[in-house]
Amino acid sequence: PAHCGWQATVWFHRGDALYIRDPEGIFARQTVRPYAEPAKLPSSAVDSGLHSIRWRLFSSPNPKVAWMVRPDGGVEVWARARDPMMGCV
Repeated sequence: PAHCGWQATVWFHRGDALYIRDPEGIFARQTVRPYAEPAKLPSSAVDSGLHSIRWRLFSSPNPKVAWMVRPDGGVEVWARARDPMMGCV
């Protein structure tokens, strides 16, 4: 929400995990690692079948990250939030 200053972020819930696209580092302390772009898709990543117009989700054995592939082939690493229930009040 705009009143929290989070417009540059995108959130993705999968199961009990929350992954955040955070190119400005707004949630650097609330995630298990920094957002990364460009990144290289690891050989262990598997297409999950989940996708939107902008991203395709790949899973890997590392639950701390979500690998997102854009239509142009670019890869982004979205970090898992430490608290999946965080929000703006």
